[in-house]
Amino acid sequence: MSTSFPEIIKDLPEADIPIKGVKAYISQSGSHQILFMEFEKDIEVAEHSHGAQWGIVVTGEIELTIDDNNQLYKKGDSYFIPEGTIHSAKIKAGYSDITFFDERSRYKKKNLSLNSISVKNIDHIVLTVKDIQRTCNFYAETLGMNVIEFGKGRKALKFEKQKINLHEYGKEFEPKATNAAPGTIDICLITETPIPILINHIKKLGIGIIEGPVERTGAEGKIESIYFRDPDGNLIEVSNYK
Repeated sequence: MSTSFPEIIKDLPEADIPIKGVKAYISQSGSHQILFMEFEKDIEVAEHSHGAQWGIVVTGEIELTIDDNNQLYKKGDSYFIPEGTIHSAKIKAGYSDITFFDERSRYKKKNLSLNSISVKNIDHIVLTVKDIQRTCNFYAETLGMNVIEFGKGRKALKFEKQKINLHEYGKEFEPKATNAAPGTIDICLITETPIPILINHIKKLGIGIIEGPVERTGAEGKIESIYFRDPDGNLIEVSNYK
């Protein structure tokens, strides 16, 4: 397939497009995707809908039907498909475009081999603590985590789709870390609460802030962080994405 895009675009990860004859390079953010798409065959896309989509034609032509409104788009033309709008397409071989999807997970990155495994998010971590109830009280009051029970009387701290399982020092569950001990974790947590509000909340609880607010680099870009310790001395970084 000939390419419409320069090397800096082709160096991006490939998107896993479930249509033969289509190649796409994906730029992923925390809230949306941008795809650089190329078509080597004539393709018809059946009616479907998804989040909002905007695109601009780089080469070739595409016939879009959006809410029964049919229109042909050529090089330099742009189009917009509102969220939830039924649409279909007829695409000619040699077509390419740049497409913005207002969805984080419209397409996944293609795993080309076992060496390109991609981790999605943290499911849970384990903290070894001296006093489980004291730890539960701290994280519930400081960061609003929910205390839950699971298994045979075990406790964990739940937030969104992640959790922190708790081991009591000297009574850990197997398997465990080789040298499990309180105060050995350094963890970064992302919050939507503005950092100034969080600082005031933490100070009212009498918890000392070690450092911050300072700029750091998170998994998806620049973050603003503060640092403090939990009752066992674990280092807690709480951050906002800028």
